[in-house]
Amino acid sequence: MSHLNSFGGTAPRFFNEGTLLRTTATGTSTFSVTFDNDGSVDIQSGVLSLTAGGTSGGSFSAQAGDTLGFNGGTHTLSASTSVSGPGAIEFGGGSTALAGTYAVTGTTIVSGGTANFNAAASTAALVVSSGVLGGTATLTATTTFDWTGGSLSGGGGTGTTRSTGTMTLSGAAKILTNSYTLANAGTATWSIGVLLVWL
Repeated sequence: MSHLNSFGGTAPRFFNEGTLLRTTATGTSTFSVTFDNDGSVDIQSGVLSLTAGGTSGGSFSAQAGDTLGFNGGTHTLSASTSVSGPGAIEFGGGSTALAGTYAVTGTTIVSGGTANFNAAASTAALVVSSGVLGGTATLTATTTFDWTGGSLSGGGGTGTTRSTGTMTLSGAAKILTNSYTLANAGTATWSIGVLLVWL
């Protein structure tokens, strides 16, 4: 496990203008300082966790079996940003606003943070267990969508999660609120739990 931390004083940041590779075979590397990326970040092995927010206009990718985590702070990904790859993208804490290209062929996980998709986005698999999935645009899950907890919220009537494969609703209470749309264009199974709909 490796960390880049701040120990007081003027808040530091890590600014990537080149190529950052995460290559250690196992474990988690954590940036506990502001992380701004205008270059390229590629998780080739293990987990890269960003816990202090940042503003980015570059590219992020995670390879199969590996994870990029937006796990704290406020992350702003501008219209020039791209997020891709067959790995996992996790929103585990803080708030992330995505305005660029999001085309993940692996899994998108919302497990405690807030992920606002403000431009059309796609993911093969989608898992929402806690936190908030929202935004003003449509996120399409093309293979599976597993919703066990947390909220789909916001967007002023335009935000949508669309499942074109298999949708499974289970687990604890799930909340659909603030004019957000859940669209099923595949097969949906509601096995257990409560779906709360709030205006």
